[in-house]
Amino acid sequence: MKRFLRKRWELKHNAFLWVGVQGVVAPEFIIRPNFLTSNSR
Repeated sequence: MKRFLRKRWELKHNAFLWVGVQGVVAPEFIIRPNFLTSNSR
């Protein structure tokens, strides 16, 4: 049972990390191309 709970906790932890990474990386991809295209104009 403990092992099962730990597995679930790790999955949850990884999900939080993934969401955190997405939250940081996604805006960069949204902002950067717009920034570059507006500069080249």
